[in-house]
Amino acid sequence: MIAGKGTLAAGLFAARHPVIAAIALGALFSVCALFLTQLTFDREVLRTFSSESRISRDYRQFLRQRGPDAPEIVILATSERPFSAGDYAQMRDIALEMELADHVTGVISPFSLRYPLDHEAFPGDPVFPVEIDSGEIDARLDLYSETVSRDRQLLDAEQETALIIASIDPDASDETIRAVHKVFEAIVSEMNSSAVSFTITGEAAIAIEIVDELRADLLVLNSAGGFLVLVFAIYYFRNIRMVAIAILPPALGVAATLALFPVLGYPVTVISNVVPVLALVLGLADNFHLVMRYLETDATRSNEERVVTAIRDVGPACAMTALTTAIAFSAVVITDNQQLREFAILGALSTIVSYLMVISGFAVLTRMLNPAEARTAGTLERIPVPGFVAWAVFNRQKTVVFAGIAIGIAAIGGYALTKPWFSIYENLPDTSSVRLASERAEEKFGGFYKIWAEYDATGVNALATPAGWDRFRAVTETLERAAAGRSVISLATVSRWLGHPERPPDEKEYDELPEQIKAELGPAGSPVAHVIVLTGDPMRNEQAQATHDAIEEAANESGAQLVTGLPVLMRHEPLAMLRELSLSLLGACLIAVAVVAFAFRRPHLAVTLLLPNVLPLALTASALHVFKDGLINPAAALALTIAFGVAIDDSIHFINRYELERRLGRAVDHALEISLKETGRVMIATTLLISSGLLVTFTSSFPTVRQFGTMQIMTFASALVADLLLLPALLRYKWLR
Repeated sequence: MIAGKGTLAAGLFAARHPVIAAIALGALFSVCALFLTQLTFDREVLRTFSSESRISRDYRQFLRQRGPDAPEIVILATSERPFSAGDYAQMRDIALEMELADHVTGVISPFSLRYPLDHEAFPGDPVFPVEIDSGEIDARLDLYSETVSRDRQLLDAEQETALIIASIDPDASDETIRAVHKVFEAIVSEMNSSAVSFTITGEAAIAIEIVDELRADLLVLNSAGGFLVLVFAIYYFRNIRMVAIAILPPALGVAATLALFPVLGYPVTVISNVVPVLALVLGLADNFHLVMRYLETDATRSNEERVVTAIRDVGPACAMTALTTAIAFSAVVITDNQQLREFAILGALSTIVSYLMVISGFAVLTRMLNPAEARTAGTLERIPVPGFVAWAVFNRQKTVVFAGIAIGIAAIGGYALTKPWFSIYENLPDTSSVRLASERAEEKFGGFYKIWAEYDATGVNALATPAGWDRFRAVTETLERAAAGRSVISLATVSRWLGHPERPPDEKEYDELPEQIKAELGPAGSPVAHVIVLTGDPMRNEQAQATHDAIEEAANESGAQLVTGLPVLMRHEPLAMLRELSLSLLGACLIAVAVVAFAFRRPHLAVTLLLPNVLPLALTASALHVFKDGLINPAAALALTIAFGVAIDDSIHFINRYELERRLGRAVDHALEISLKETGRVMIATTLLISSGLLVTFTSSFPTVRQFGTMQIMTFASALVADLLLLPALLRYKWLR
């Protein structure tokens, strides 16, 4: 294999100067520990969807022009029976307490509802009087529903679910929003009853919960992952020195990876919090190959010679696996999404850093601990390659290759039939009270995210002219029909409430509107007029998607200059990300196999490597039809890309050993037989090791993290089978070697 001296320099220096290298690694670890205190966690929901696309640029420009949207915290009140007068009184108390909290600019609740000013019985009166009587409330609500199309649906028809929405100062910092959230938690805790359940939700609450869960996840994933691989290493080596040599260098790689977050200025996200675990298991895999090669070398040679031999024989393959994995990560950088680009850069750097920590840490520890050969007896035979593998390769070569091709074609067909899909709630824990409350709010009220439809209000379209006003009323009604019962807010709905739908509010009426409504609609006399539709995650289900598409279509066909908002990004950006990630997967596959073929000076290897490494990806993607209803999201596409970069590692180590044996003058079949026996068992061990480490993703509360881990493990398991059976079978064909 072609390998520059620089790829092995750190390991060879550490093998010859272990004390100096140990001091350097200790100092580096201390620096990393200091950086760990500066870890931050991403709370910006917008970054999950934002990119450099026109849709994202339009939304960012829209926010710059009208100012940042006020963060909202929502309290969902639910009951298994209709609310009583006492329940309403309690909810009103909560709304009042929320309104008095610092940095709260306004609160809208069922107690904000008022009859139109021209109402015959209750002109301008609150729907809920000061003294709430259960019998009277039903009648008052019926009257309200008959005369008003609610600007915000805050109480469901069954009177079992209600919303209280608080707007926070748009300039509030993250710490301020969290402080307000804590105040609301205290209010709800003090007033909670057995009959009514209060849950905090809303975009601001979603961001806070993501951050809190990320902190917990990062700790659990890394500590549990370390524990699992430690148990595996103890079982495998049964020697404390060898366990230390196997575990500590990758642990240094994890510390360095965590330090990269603050060094690069990147916050931890739902996607990037798996990078340290990946660094751990990948570092362990490479380290196992080094350790096993060390144990294979002649025990009569000096410890230093054995370490140097292991580094020279296996180090180039470790460097190449680091490079191919870095290529897989780097391929993701073509996406426009900032979070994914950060993941790509962080992953690529962590792979290289982890390699350097492993190769130098292995050399230092092996030199200083000097494990006794007598105490490692049996390690090499701990996990043998099953006998049928060699039999199938050498006796059923054509059958193995034909089966691989047939399965590959079928799997690629299954992959092609997957459907792109991503919901924001996949970034929330399954059992999250915020998630459950958000979904219920969407079912009952349509949701609380805003779609903004912007219309020209100048010249003949000016709202002050009869024609302009009639046009604006018509587009508002068009969007109301498309919104399928979701709340719609515009000056036309305000005028309807004021009792004169035939004309816009005058200056005095506009000034008397609640500040929150004026902030959403913009200043009077603005050259543009907004119609706001309150909706939920458009990708929550197919019905929500169809309704969102109908709203967008109605807005565009009615002459909207701009249709934007977070739901618009949720609807379109993930699908664009998936297209980009598909291209990055294709690019990673082609570049990685080309680099490996060049490194081994075997151009035909590019063809040989494609089938055994693309087959596992296609199989895993096809499995989405079984456990994900055939839906593929960005996390799944990302998992496939990274899995390819990791799965090809076994192919590299196998071919590297095969090339070593061939250079010793052995025939093709003999070289393959030795490679299967010696490197094959290490491949099995490292696959078990990696899979054991990734099992910790199943403890994550985030569905996307669990799916990422599941797909990685499935890919590695099928890649192991392909590398043990299909790869050596292909190498027996002369033109593919």
